[in-house]
Amino acid sequence: MDTATLLIVACGLLVGASLGLTGGGGSIFAVPLLLYGLSVPVGTAMGLSLATVDSPQDLGPCYVCAMARWNGPLV
Repeated sequence: MDTATLLIVACGLLVGASLGLTGGGGSIFAVPLLLYGLSVPVGTAMGLSLATVDSPQDLGPCYVCAMARWNGPLV
């Protein structure tokens, strides 16, 4: 691997570990790392951070609905 790929992986591991340890607020760490560490433009950094931090909560209801047993009509 080249150094740029290793830097991207290291930043991802840092943000993932901080998100796992704190339980939230990963975008607080992700945006500055993307901006200053990887030189990503502001709009792209914010979008990537939002998509990364927001995606687990978007997929959670899908899992719950798939596991639920609906016995009657929903009113």
